[in-house]
Parts: sequence; C-alpha cells; structure tokens
Amino acid sequence: MNISGKSDVTCEILSSLVDFSAEWLYWRTPEGQILYVSPAGSAITGYSIEELSAFPEMCITIIHPDDLERWVNHIHEADFMGEPKPIEFRIITKQGKTIWISHNCRPIYDKDGVFLGISGSNRDITERKLTEDRLRHLSTHDDLTGLFNRAYFETELERLGGGRQFPVSVVMLDVDGLKEVNDKHGHATGDILLQKTAKVLMEVFRAEDVVARVGGDEFAILLTHADNRLVDELLQRIIHSQETVNCSDSECPLSLSLGAATVQNGEKLKDALKLADQRMYQDKFNKKHRLA
Repeated sequence: MNISGKSDVTCEILSSLVDFSAEWLYWRTPEGQILYVSPAGSAITGYSIEELSAFPEMCITIIHPDDLERWVNHIHEADFMGEPKPIEFRIITKQGKTIWISHNCRPIYDKDGVFLGISGSNRDITERKLTEDRLRHLSTHDDLTGLFNRAYFETELERLGGGRQFPVSVVMLDVDGLKEVNDKHGHATGDILLQKTAKVLMEVFRAEDVVARVGGDEFAILLTHADNRLVDELLQRIIHSQETVNCSDSECPLSLSLGAATVQNGEKLKDALKLADQRMYQDKFNKKHRLA
C-alpha cells in the first residue's frame, strides 16, 4: 500500500473513518512504535489506547498463551517476509473475558518504496466462533440428550473396526415402552425418559467411550480395551443406576433392555454390533415373557 500524495483534507477524512470503525486498527513503525490505535481497540479489549500502544508488551499480556507462538511467527512474517496471511487467535480482555480476534496486516511503503511500517486491523469474531462451535457440536451430537449421534457412532465404528485397540466391545440399549409413554403421557414425558437414559449412561461409562443415541429409543456404546468381564460389570451398573433413578421418580419408571458383544483382533466389529443388537432384543423378549 502506498500512502504518498494524499491531501490534508483526504487525511482528515481517512482519520475520521478509522476513528469510527468497529475494527481495532493500528499503525506500527518499522522500529515497533505504535503511532495510532483506533478507539475500537479500547472498546474490544477494555484497555486504554495508551495501554494498547505498548508494543510488544501489551500483545504478550493479552494474547492467549496457547496462541502466542503463532502470533509471534505471524509478526515475524509481517516484518521480514512481506504481507502475511490473516490469522485468528484469542485474547484475554482487561475484564478477564476470552474473545476471538481475526487479525490482518500489511506493510506500508512511500512512493519510493521505503518501508514506513505496518497497518493492521483486529476484528472481534467471537460470535462467529461460538456459532461454528455450536454447528460443529450439532453435527456430531444428539440435540435432546447431548450424546453423540448416529452419524458419529458409525464413523467411530468404522475407525475402531480397522484399529488396534482390541478388545472392542459394543453395548446396545433400548428404552422399553417409549411409544406407549409418548401416547399416554405425551412426547415431553418421553423426552424426559430419554434424557434420564443419557444421564445413566454418562454416569456409567468412561469418558473415552463413544456413547450415542442411534435411534428414537435406541442407544449404542463403543468401548475400546474392554473385555467381556468389564462389559458385564458395566451392564450391572446400568441396571443398578436404573433402579436408583426409579426410586427417586416412580411415576414414569425407566426400563432398559440391554445387549453386548466383544471382538478380539481379527474379528469384525460390525458382527459384534449385530450380536449385541440381537441380545438386546432377546432381553426385551424375555422381559415381556416374564410379565406375561
């Protein structure tokens, strides 16, 4: 960018424009002195213009520690390698809030090609980042229960089936009588049962296990390095947790049918899924038979 030949009037107009910009703009000399910081900088960060003019000390203070190295590399690229690509990083405001910034800068030269400094802009993109995170979460999670969804489960099923974390176990689970609950008490009550089920599963299974809602009333869990003995213990914990839930809320009791299977290295994980599903429906059949 070349700034030579601008009239005083033009400079005044440009100054007014940048002062009212929603972006945090700045001008830095080749020696590192900040000659200008727009008012938006103070509005975004909570720091005064004078505080923001301390370079690089203030940047080191406010940039999130996990992003600082990337920012340092970006500044080095701007100073010595020409116009760098835009960068996104987090800063910590004076109030202690973490926000996301989109940063862009370019070298400024006079008409003779002499380097005058760096012109930069910082834009608050926190809302965009939060939206992206929500969309990313929704793409892999069930909205009602907060568990993983079927698409994510199937992706992990393929990955683990070709991996080396054997033995791998599959647990299938069905909420008994959900349709009847929906018909008699309404879908809101049925949703509560599904949420209770999700809570039980999150309490029982490990953080690294893939716990998913794979259908209207069906849930599935993938467990790595989990043999038959461990899975049997977890199934008993599910039953115990289910009983605990029903003791505190007996008006609409939770009833779960369970099935599980385990594969070793060389066996197909999808076969275990089918077997676990069969055992779950056998458990459901046995319950109905006992009631009859």
